Amino acid sequence: MIRDLSVICKDIFINARFKPLKRVISEDAFFNEKSVLLTILYEFKRSRHSGQKLLFLFIFFLFPCNSAFPQSPVKIGFLIRDKNDIAVQQAAELAIEEANNRRDYQGQKFELATKSCDGPWGIGSKQAVTLIYEDEVSIVVGALDGRNAHLAEQVTAKSHVVMLSTLSSDPTLSRAYVPWYFRLVPDDRQQAEVLVEQIYLMDKARKIAMISLDNYDGKMSADAFVDEVKEKGHLKPDVFIGLETKQLVEKLNKNSWDAVILAGTSEHIKEVITHIHSSKIFSFLNLFNFLPDDGFIDFSNIQFIKPERLDIASWSNFERTYQQVFGKRPPPSIAYVYDGILMACEAIYQFSNNPEGLRKGFKDLKYQGITGSIEFDKLGNREFQWKISEDQ
Repeated sequence: MIRDLSVICKDIFINARFKPLKRVISEDAFFNEKSVLLTILYEFKRSRHSGQKLLFLFIFFLFPCNSAFPQSPVKIGFLIRDKNDIAVQQAAELAIEEANNRRDYQGQKFELATKSCDGPWGIGSKQAVTLIYEDEVSIVVGALDGRNAHLAEQVTAKSHVVMLSTLSSDPTLSRAYVPWYFRLVPDDRQQAEVLVEQIYLMDKARKIAMISLDNYDGKMSADAFVDEVKEKGHLKPDVFIGLETKQLVEKLNKNSWDAVILAGTSEHIKEVITHIHSSKIFSFLNLFNFLPDDGFIDFSNIQFIKPERLDIASWSNFERTYQQVFGKRPPPSIAYVYDGILMACEAIYQFSNNPEGLRKGFKDLKYQGITGSIEFDKLGNREFQWKISEDQ
């Protein structure tokens, strides 16, 4: 009945010659409850015709204060690296659906406002600006590579909008000291510390290769690993940075190591993994961030960083749901995207959908996600213990 009333009122307002109402109502938009009520009262006061006065009075008293008209959604800004990063978008879709199934925010549903950074250099800044100033999002969740994450962070720093980074492990992001920048995934230094302990001390490997598949994110990870090895006084690994796939395959075919560590992004990751003849393969989490969506990739024999106190039941449920909906197993790092979207919604529940309220409260937010408990240190990094995943 309430919905029918809203439709009737909308038709009356659009078809009638009430110019102030035409300014606040469009055929393609939902009513803004406050502006409609104010306009009704204004028109009631200025109208000289008793028939119009009665109409306005009738509508005003029938207008429930608890959203007779549908509310516009609360927008979560979602910034992705590339429109072809399918798994990232699928995880976000599952998360926003779950958030809306749990509850709404003051009668408003949550909605993703997604922008992709594929294009010319610098487009990450432009897309972040669009999300904040045109889409008027409450918060920005990033599923980005390191370069684009830096661009987005600069925009959110100036606009005072919270940025929650879910994938980039670039340590320098938190060194920009933006008080409303937060990261869910362990950074490269945290991951390197765990990997070095496992490989050198627990497994006692001697011959080791550190392979970066690209010249930025993977290189940052490789640098962090080498620095940790040097600090701990271990034997330096063989290091390969950004080799062409053919060159890298040749190296892999000619050598065998006790352990190989992979990091970064490559469209040819399946081919690379196939040619590794080492006893153990490890990886930084960024190996899984942007896997090509061209069929099954077996990462069951790759050991990577996981939360020490993982919520196993929730993690398994996410994997099962993802596989049922999309027909494939989710890459390990995608769980952080899922948690990021749900955590953004939880922050709005607790504090406000206003960027200022979120900025003031987010640093104190504690959330239990599928990747474990989430809280942040003074630099916005996640305070947590990490471990190597067991053999899959």
